[in-house]
This record gives sequence, structure tokens and C-alpha cells, in this order.
Amino acid sequence: MSNGERWTDHDDAQVVAEGLPTQSPVRAVQALLNALTSDDPEAGVVLTSLVTPENADQWGPGFADGRRWADAAEIRISTSPRYGYNAPDVAYVKLVPEDGRPWVVGVARDDDALAWVSLVWRPEISHWGPLASWRVHSIGAPIDVSEMPRTAEGVDPRTL
Repeated sequence: MSNGERWTDHDDAQVVAEGLPTQSPVRAVQALLNALTSDDPEAGVVLTSLVTPENADQWGPGFADGRRWADAAEIRISTSPRYGYNAPDVAYVKLVPEDGRPWVVGVARDDDALAWVSLVWRPEISHWGPLASWRVHSIGAPIDVSEMPRTAEGVDPRTL
């Protein structure tokens, strides 16, 4: 439990996050943020396997820019991803500021986003099998589906 012996809405949120399916894009975002903030020498290898090769340079040498951003940001990850219009192989995961708001909300909003993580389903370059094929393309404003490096058009990872 996150608050001594009292169950909180943070605990509820952790249960929701742990219950997400393996192929949820939220899991890729969690892995990315964990690796960006990790001191493990192998974190760079993990990070390389979580981002699109087309945009790998945006993270800086050795992911330094991404690491600085992740270390400075106090954020929460939404557990409700959005998917591209007619493009289930593209997903967007909202990041919100850690500002004391409730962890569990009844209605998802878009106006409270600190940033969006744009992801694309790329099974042909997955290191961990077909259920771990989400790759982060960028963090910031959502990237239009037409600008994403898609290779699995028509595949809906939620049905796997």
C-alpha cells in the first residue's frame, strides 16, 4: 500500500496498471520511463528496443536528452490509451503532471496532458516477441497517423 496501512486511489491505479494486457501500449511507456530513469548499464540496450529506429536520434547521444527530461519530469501515465483513427497499430498514451490530483478519474480528459507518447506497432523489429511490439516514436504533441513509420497497417494488437 502506498500510504502506510491505508488503501488509497494510488493503490487502485496500481491495480489497474498491473492488470493491463501484455500488448498494451501503456506497458511500453512504463518500460521506457523506467529505463530512462535507470542507472543500470544495460538501460541503453532496453531503450534502443523501445523506440522507433527512425526517430532514435531525437533522444540524444546515449538517450541523454530523454534521460534529462525523464529525471526532471514529475509525471503520471494514463492507463487509457487512445488509438489512431482507422489505425489500431498507432497509439497515444497521455502523460499528466504529478500535481496531487486523484489517481483514478471517472472521465478521461485531453486538456490536462503534459505530453502525449506516440507509439507504433512494429512486430518485425521486436526483441521480445509479438506481444511486445509497441515502439515509442515521440513524446510531445500527438504525431499524425500519416507521419508514423507504420509497417503493420490493419493489425489491431488489442485482438492478439
